[in-house]
Amino acid sequence: MSNSSKSAFSSPDDIIETQADQSAPDQFSPVDATPSGKPPLEWIRLELHPLPGTDHEQKVVFWNPDTQELVGNGADTVADLAAQAKTDGHIQSPSLNHMEMTDPLSKPSELAAVLAQHYWVIPEPVAQPGEAASAESGTLH
Repeated sequence: MSNSSKSAFSSPDDIIETQADQSAPDQFSPVDATPSGKPPLEWIRLELHPLPGTDHEQKVVFWNPDTQELVGNGADTVADLAAQAKTDGHIQSPSLNHMEMTDPLSKPSELAAVLAQHYWVIPEPVAQPGEAASAESGTLH
């Protein structure tokens, strides 16, 4: 390979530096973008339907992953399930896979895994607790 060919490729150090440069705090965030003038969707409405064979009841919970707040008629149940998973340090799926639990109330993937052991979960982003599911969400396009 000629010297001119070598200069066309970046070294691993250049790649790492480039990736770090791209993680600037002023990057575009789709959550912050509200061209319609509506407030950002900081909460997630979780409609929880119990899995067959469980003794849970249907619930609706509002969750803010940034503040780790839970609001609604099932907030205590969800908080208890998340706390138990965090204490255990992991959960085991029906397929015998383990998933590490570090902080389910701040990490959507962890809370989803915890809840999936007990409920069918229908999540929907909302601006604030108490918002009903949007009429658009029930419509298939």
